[in-house]
Amino acid sequence: MGLVDEVQLHILPILLGEDVSLFAGLGKRIDLERVETSAFAGETRLRCRVRS
Repeated sequence: MGLVDEVQLHILPILLGEDVSLFAGLGKRIDLERVETSAFAGETRLRCRVRS
């Protein structure tokens, strides 16, 4: 496996910066498996595991 085993994303309805992709420039496709999803007022949280 690589350096990262899991990724947690907190998604909020705001825009920052110049719309830069989070995963741009990795050089290869990374397959993620969603482990957990939770939604609150104005926020969504995703926890994903990197598939080997």
